[in-house]
Amino acid sequence: MKVLLAHIILLLASITLTAQPITWTREFSFGWDIQDVYIEQTPDSCYLLTSALPHYRYVVLKLGPNGGILWTRQYDDGAPYNVVALEDNSLLLTGFARGTEGRLKDGFIQRIDGTGNSLWKLKLGKGMDNSITDVLLSESGTALCLGVVGNSFVPNDKDYLLFSINNDGDTSDFRKIPVGSCFKEVPRFHSMGSGRILISGGQPVIINNEGDSIKRLECGLGTYVTADSNSGSMYFLEQINFESARLIKTDSNSVLQWNSVLAIESRFTYFENLLFDKGCIFVCGFSSVYGVERYNGTLIKVNENGIISWVRYYPVREIHRGTYFNMIISCADNGYACSGIVSPPVRFGEFNMFVVKTDSNGYAPSLTTNILDQTVNGSNSISAYPNPFNNNTTVSFKNAGNSPFSLEVFDACGKRIFVTHTAKSVNDLHEVSIRSDLWPSGVYFVALRIADIWRTSPSILKILHLK
Repeated sequence: MKVLLAHIILLLASITLTAQPITWTREFSFGWDIQDVYIEQTPDSCYLLTSALPHYRYVVLKLGPNGGILWTRQYDDGAPYNVVALEDNSLLLTGFARGTEGRLKDGFIQRIDGTGNSLWKLKLGKGMDNSITDVLLSESGTALCLGVVGNSFVPNDKDYLLFSINNDGDTSDFRKIPVGSCFKEVPRFHSMGSGRILISGGQPVIINNEGDSIKRLECGLGTYVTADSNSGSMYFLEQINFESARLIKTDSNSVLQWNSVLAIESRFTYFENLLFDKGCIFVCGFSSVYGVERYNGTLIKVNENGIISWVRYYPVREIHRGTYFNMIISCADNGYACSGIVSPPVRFGEFNMFVVKTDSNGYAPSLTTNILDQTVNGSNSISAYPNPFNNNTTVSFKNAGNSPFSLEVFDACGKRIFVTHTAKSVNDLHEVSIRSDLWPSGVYFVALRIADIWRTSPSILKILHLK
């Protein structure tokens, strides 16, 4: 009995000590329209975000593990395509800048230290125009860079561009891989293991670690690509129509394994990126209920046989456009981070940066109950009376200046069951009466967002409904 009890205690201790993934939702406004948002996790479990601003300007943010801003910097002359974290917590940015000597645009790669200071920035002058889109790090201190060179006005005149770069920004070993007219997306590297790398964006090409072309795959397999770095299996995603997409798996020799159609019932859906992680495929993008011009950022998990395991939606508020994801990464705590854009609450036509950090099952604060009693700041803390309650309760909060707000109620499964944008008010105090005649008994969560502080997480209040 003592031995059994000891095993039980050790088991409970191991469960207690197991760290749970941190989850959060963040929105950031820069007063300008944000474009696609690229995200990377750093060796110290922080997050780097970058996006283009108008007039060839771009922004980089570093967030802490809990999503708080550590620093933010804006830079001139460029539009980023990717951010790559280095072991010393510095980073490499790739993208394109204003063209020189008659070129439409010049690719750039920039090294930034761990506090946001630019160490060096290299601009390439190749072809009619060029961009640098990805970086593959190596243990030797040099990195293999990927880009595209050609003429933006001539679809058939494009090549992959490969070259090496060291820590000081010195380049060497330039080479081109002609790929013709297959370009659909930003070119990316995907490790296949065994010294092989898949290049996507145009015609898929497999290269070795030195950048030599090994094999060309057929065009039309898919716009978005990912690979298993252990087995070398490849996954290709192609939108079929506004309701579905085709996901294809091949082995490392590009032999078809299965072909699956991804569709969400009664929803307009558009997929933007995919990730292979722990034997499954994760697809992100956005979706909308038919007839409703409001989109939700959407994350789908697909199992090893091409069957959808679960779908998660990330609504923010009742607005015209909604949320949209363009990138997903796996995180060190076994969770996931999706980045993209969100339509702001009160300024039509502008988009803000939007980031969701989920747990391993895709749940985040807007959907789950793991951010109990979180407040954005003391001035808008919320309360409910009575709580617990039977058929109705009144939620009270302060809203200085009567700013636009959204108050939502979610059940324990993350389903939204109530939303309002109006309240009775006396001075700064607002009150919302909530009736719950048809609700089953249980725990519910009230989420409050106010326009002046919408760029952060909502205030969350737990309420208990008893019958």
